[in-house]
Amino acid sequence: MSVVLVKGDDPSLLAEQDGEPRLHRVLGAYLHLEPLEADDEDRLDRASARLAAALGPELRWTHASVLPGVQRYRPTDLDFISGSVSALPQPQTGRTLEEQFLAADLGQLARNDLEVHIQGGDNPEAAHPISIRCWAEIVGIIPGDANYTFFPVLAFTVPETWPLDALRQLVLDTAAELRVRWGNLGLTYASWDVYDVETAARARYAHARRHPGFDVGEYVRCVHWFHEKIRTVSWITILGPTMIAELRPEQRVALDRRPLLYTGSVGPNLVIQAGAAPEAGDRNRLNFPPAYAEVDRVLRPQRASRGADMLWLNPWKEATIEEWLRRFEGASTLSGRPGGGRWPSPT
Repeated sequence: MSVVLVKGDDPSLLAEQDGEPRLHRVLGAYLHLEPLEADDEDRLDRASARLAAALGPELRWTHASVLPGVQRYRPTDLDFISGSVSALPQPQTGRTLEEQFLAADLGQLARNDLEVHIQGGDNPEAAHPISIRCWAEIVGIIPGDANYTFFPVLAFTVPETWPLDALRQLVLDTAAELRVRWGNLGLTYASWDVYDVETAARARYAHARRHPGFDVGEYVRCVHWFHEKIRTVSWITILGPTMIAELRPEQRVALDRRPLLYTGSVGPNLVIQAGAAPEAGDRNRLNFPPAYAEVDRVLRPQRASRGADMLWLNPWKEATIEEWLRRFEGASTLSGRPGGGRWPSPT
């Protein structure tokens, strides 16, 4: 078995194993949603249809917690995303208390860690830059409790060559369909964790620690922490109504006066754009994207800063998780005249 960190012909390919791509650098969006409610099914249907229209022709493979192994992609596979609402607790009637407890435990066991992961490419065992992923988990499981809360994340990735204006529009329109807690769009990674998680995880760890403009995209089994706090800012940072309500007046003023930032509203969401295009940065050259550092400085009360109790894939440890979360602290930002920019809200 050979593991190779790639520096060759395909600049998007960061790691491979035995000739199979394992990790790509990509553009991607992560939308952390408010806990699922019954009327979210229609919202997720509309969002899935929007993503299918944009990415569907490139999709080839589906892996889902409700399917055996990797399957050929079918357009109806996107129904698994909106179908996650069916995993919500159902009223328990006509049963003894013991039967209700047993049914609740079985329901939690069957529905926790619900995943749908769809990607492109000709090889079902290789990572591909184009993907859609939905993940939902129950936070704070209590044995016998039928009133559990389901926390979802919707994410997708595309190649770095994707037109930025079209991608930004796709993300903002998709976010406007949903009840977003927070989200972001920028440089990140695409892996196919059905096969060889370790190679992708090690390459992601090394690359993300050097390039601060990349979001590691860790959220599996971490949804609770990244529901309460933003994992990271990025080129585009989106705040939903709940997060907007948490902003202090001085934070709102600061966002409008930062010269490197553009702010606007799309539907109920506040959108912050850090510069004209995504930036990778390079820690080895003391290059921390200044616009990203500006957003991080303003949103620091809402951004996660502690690595305690978080479980990321090896070789991440508590100390390195915390170092990554706080990587923009102390980074220099450019000062300039008051009065940040505002970009027109897409219609």
